[in-house]
Amino acid sequence: MLGIVGMIVLPFGLFIGAFGLLHRKKRAIVSKDGFFYTDGNLAVNWSWEEIDAVTFTSVSTRTSKTNRYVVQHQNGQQMSIDDQLHEYSELGALVQEYVAHYRTPSIAARFHNAQVISFGDYAVDQETLWHNEHRLLWSEVDHVRLKFGQLYVYRRGQKVPWDIIPVFHLPNMRIFLRIVQGVVGVQEAPPQQSASKEL
Repeated sequence: MLGIVGMIVLPFGLFIGAFGLLHRKKRAIVSKDGFFYTDGNLAVNWSWEEIDAVTFTSVSTRTSKTNRYVVQHQNGQQMSIDDQLHEYSELGALVQEYVAHYRTPSIAARFHNAQVISFGDYAVDQETLWHNEHRLLWSEVDHVRLKFGQLYVYRRGQKVPWDIIPVFHLPNMRIFLRIVQGVVGVQEAPPQQSASKEL
């Protein structure tokens, strides 16, 4: 059973309301107040500000592909949402969107207060993009291009990317993208045209 009530559309298309889903022993509710989930073994009832990060992963086998969203509380507790059940196919993405909406203001405030914000192996502050111990000043960035789910970051004067960031698999990837977009902008690669083979 799936239902959406009290729906309000925000400027960027986020639906604020109540999202309810029931499947056997599983129950999930997404609302402006937070995220509730239970499956008989695990129960979480977290406000959006309590959620530290949402990370998307994809596991492929020869016969199937599973998309999974790992939701992590600030106390370190984790739970995962996958798309094995058809009814749950959009739940993880919805939770990710809500977390980005409610956490962006506090994270943006930290960013503007010259704090370092971590996104897994990557981090940003007002001056620098970090990948582990490697760093690139924003002032040295020529352009950033989003292509096939990855961010190609180019340093000025270089044709080879300084880094290729698997952005869709970063914790809080939507917030990371908003920060990069706000600092240097993100170009989206045009769709590739199929090339004809020479005989």
